[in-house]
Amino acid sequence: MSHAGHQSRSRKRPGFRLLPDIKFITWLFSLATRVVLLAILAGVLGFLLLFAYFLAGRTWSMPVVLSAGHERVIKAQHDWLETSLKLADTDSRVQVLRRQLLETENNMAIARIGAAAEANAIRTETRQNDLEINSVESAIARGVSVRQIASNLLLRIGELPDPEKNFDSGLVNRARFLSDMLARADLSIKIAALESTVAENAARLAALQGRRNSLRSAQAIVEGRPADQLGSREFEYVRIWNKATLDLRTGSDENQRLRQNMAQLEALHTEVVDSLRRLAASPLLAAAHEPAVVVFVPYGNGPTYKTGQPIYRCRLWLVLCSSIGTIGPFVDGETTFPHPFFRGAVRGSFYSIELTADKQAAQDLLLFSTLPLLF
Repeated sequence: MSHAGHQSRSRKRPGFRLLPDIKFITWLFSLATRVVLLAILAGVLGFLLLFAYFLAGRTWSMPVVLSAGHERVIKAQHDWLETSLKLADTDSRVQVLRRQLLETENNMAIARIGAAAEANAIRTETRQNDLEINSVESAIARGVSVRQIASNLLLRIGELPDPEKNFDSGLVNRARFLSDMLARADLSIKIAALESTVAENAARLAALQGRRNSLRSAQAIVEGRPADQLGSREFEYVRIWNKATLDLRTGSDENQRLRQNMAQLEALHTEVVDSLRRLAASPLLAAAHEPAVVVFVPYGNGPTYKTGQPIYRCRLWLVLCSSIGTIGPFVDGETTFPHPFFRGAVRGSFYSIELTADKQAAQDLLLFSTLPLLF
């Protein structure tokens, strides 16, 4: 009975497939192997593609979110403060120079007026002296002429008979005698007075001629010609004129020096203002108040980044790319970051960007100035 049961169970076993089909297992293993090989091949190709892109590509950049604690932001704040203080100092120096320049120009105007006044005084004195000389020479000529006439008259009277003899001989009465004597005495007194006046005028003429020589010497000095024989008054004129001329020359040199310094300060002022404007427009300074997104661009990639050009992000490394904004101005200064693929240190600089998408879109590992694979 047991033997028959055992045989019946033995006949039933071939109806059950306890082991899987070897062909199906082989197919699955082959499929898995192919998938793994394809994945490895895709990885190798992707790696080679990335290697080739980073080896020759010049369009990638790395987004950086700047905040108040970033060293470049702190440096930008320090530069802003230092530049603002420099601008205030430059403004103060410009105001001081302007005041000095105004004072120098006023002193030059005073010196110019003083020199002109002394030169005019010398010319006026010279003209007045010439007029006085002409007047005295005319007076001397008249006095000599009148004296000559009086002398001739006295000589003629002297040729007449002696009044005393005529009076003693009774030829003339007492009144006529006294009249003749008074006429003779009056002519003698008049001649003496005329001689005295002529002598005084001659002395005055000599003095006026001496002063004329002194005035002409002073005028020659004012006109830049050598001269000597200055009188005391003319020496004072020339002294004051020399002082005014020296002040004018010194003021002119000082004015030129101040204007040169002013031009240098104004150029420095313009440079400082331009620096402040660049700092004010820089995202580094804006990041001190709220986070700002910039891109780190290696020096070798800089020529592909132009202001106003679109900037792209890619959802899958180098594919599925779309524009998220435009490239902004260059941010002055050097920065070092590790290479995203080769991991070595890379030197470059920041560029600001103007986002048209959310800031989260700019926080990928890489951004691009052009579509890397035309996707």
